[in-house]
Amino acid sequence: MMMVAMCATGDEFKSQPPRRRESRRRTSANSPRPCMEHFAASTLDASTQAAATPAILRFPLEALDGGEIIILAVKPSVLSPVFDSARWLVVLLLLAIGVLWTGASPLRLAPQTAAQMFIGAAALRLVYAVVRWSATWYVLTNRRVLEIHGIRAPRVTSAPLIEVRNTYLTAAAHEKLFRLSSITFVLQHEDRPPWTWRHLHQGEDVHRRIRRAIENALDALPH
Repeated sequence: MMMVAMCATGDEFKSQPPRRRESRRRTSANSPRPCMEHFAASTLDASTQAAATPAILRFPLEALDGGEIIILAVKPSVLSPVFDSARWLVVLLLLAIGVLWTGASPLRLAPQTAAQMFIGAAALRLVYAVVRWSATWYVLTNRRVLEIHGIRAPRVTSAPLIEVRNTYLTAAAHEKLFRLSSITFVLQHEDRPPWTWRHLHQGEDVHRRIRRAIENALDALPH
């Protein structure tokens, strides 16, 4: 297995672009490759988990193509709804405090009523973010990287592994506090902007498996 060289610059970790291997390992026709055994086990684990978890947290297997094998399927951190709603929560809570402090409220409402409205709006924004989080999956298969949103009608953003030009592992200040990180994918097609898996636990391990999958996909191309 070709080693992936990584270097650290400040808060960003950058990996070298994947390269095709010059030679393939020779394996016996009767002995399957170890990585395929791992892929099959990952598929079984994902299917078993999907059947055992509540419907709102189940992985939408129908989003995959026929013959596609799951290597890993992860969700953003449970703190992701808080991060995504942070600006709204701060503004709305400050408004609630300001109304109670000054006694001035919009629409001629009582200060307590206006403060309750602002707090209720903050709670609704957080609930909305939780619902979005519950229906979000980051998936790596033997063919693609995918970001899936939605339960009954999943919306899928994906890219073939062989079209991923580079990947970046980064950690913002708020992510470092909770040992989280994000992975950004840069594609070969310039008309497609980079996209990011955000707020991941064990991001270095996830990134390492993505790099290995890209190398395997490039190695499987006909010479």
